Amino acid sequence: MEIQGATPNKDYFKVQNDWFDALIKYRLPGTQMQCVLFIIRKTYGWQKKEAEISTGEFAETV
Repeated sequence: MEIQGATPNKDYFKVQNDWFDALIKYRLPGTQMQCVLFIIRKTYGWQKKEAEISTGEFAETV
């Protein structure tokens, strides 16, 4: 199965394999998984190790 847009380009970021291994291992429920992925996107997605995320932005997105 081919996923359209799955080829890395300028709109992607790298995340360590062990992070994804941990997410798979711990099988987080949907909302918790969304929270983790949102935080990864807001930090490593912008090449940051930390970010200020307002509760409003967090609630609106997740």
